[in-house]
Amino acid sequence: MPIIAVIHGACLGGGLELALACHARVCSNDNKTKLGLPEVQLGLLPRFRERSAYLG
Repeated sequence: MPIIAVIHGACLGGGLELALACHARVCSNDNKTKLGLPEVQLGLLPRFRERSAYLG
């Protein structure tokens, strides 16, 4: 069963990692919609493998 992430507003850090683990993503065309990994600015690596385990 495909999993679809619908994004409206800020999608940062763990929220973006969870959305990236989904099969498809749909973002709203809004000025408030922002995507990003702010932990990278602190020198930390995103933990994609751990987040994708939540979705099976």
